[in-house]
Amino acid sequence: MDSVTTTPRKSRLARTFAKVRHIQAVINVQKTKIPFDKKKTTKKTPPVAKNDNENDAVIEEAFLAKVFATVSSIKAAYAEMQFAQLPYDADGIHSADQTVVSELGNLSELKQSYFKKQFDEMMLLTPDKSMLMSEIQEQKSLLKTYEITAKKLDSQLKLKDSEITFLEEKLAEAVSDNKSLEKRILKSKSNSPSENENSLRHGHFVAYFHQAIKSIRRFVRLLVSEMQFSGWDLEAAAGSIEPGVSFWKPNHICFAFESFVCRVMFDGFNNPNFSDEIEFRKSRRLFSDGFTELKSVESFAEFRRAKYLKLMHPKMEESLFGNLD
Repeated sequence: MDSVTTTPRKSRLARTFAKVRHIQAVINVQKTKIPFDKKKTTKKTPPVAKNDNENDAVIEEAFLAKVFATVSSIKAAYAEMQFAQLPYDADGIHSADQTVVSELGNLSELKQSYFKKQFDEMMLLTPDKSMLMSEIQEQKSLLKTYEITAKKLDSQLKLKDSEITFLEEKLAEAVSDNKSLEKRILKSKSNSPSENENSLRHGHFVAYFHQAIKSIRRFVRLLVSEMQFSGWDLEAAAGSIEPGVSFWKPNHICFAFESFVCRVMFDGFNNPNFSDEIEFRKSRRLFSDGFTELKSVESFAEFRRAKYLKLMHPKMEESLFGNLD
């Protein structure tokens, strides 16, 4: 649903009242009577000449004010029609449609009267009053448009609140499921006959998982603080990681960096084909021993170096830590 935009008018109503006072002053001057002089009764006083050009300008201003008022009414009715579409309101759409048709007819009549120079009686006799009435109508239409826009924004806010409530419920459900799964994992026992393999339980994975999360969050906090100290634009950096994502609070930007770090660090962990159950049983002891002796393996240092180079861009490293060469 498209929103109807309105152009702000600074002190429009005040300027209109000033014009009305000016027009009234001109009319009063024109209506001023010349005093009767007995000494000059033989002379005829010429009548006061009417300033046709000034009167035409005043009438044109009143005409334009009425045109703007009609256009504002059309915009307000169109905004009301849009608002009645969602949720669907047949009576509101019908009423707004009739208003639009009526105001378009009035605008067409104004066009014809301008070409034929046939203005209505109020505009010719009291242009100041006509201008003031048109300005009042225009301000009412603008106020109605603002009210409709406020209602639309309020409905959008309620929709967002309902989405947030639904997502919060889903999050609470996921947290509850995770806790129940952790309890089941901790209570479960390995069916492996090997004593050495039996020492590695599912609870160990849960413990390492939580430790990995804590380590990633500590690293991200350190990274973000260093980026802030170096003058990085965190919003632009987060936008390059997750384009088009809006954050509810400014401190939620760290989630984008956590996502990036997790993607980089855990990339490639799915390379071993665990789908083959037979090969998994044969190599389970090998994987267990490799995990136990991981810190003493020299290739682990190469693994850390490769991940660091992939995670930390040279320009970012130089801006954070200076030239390390």
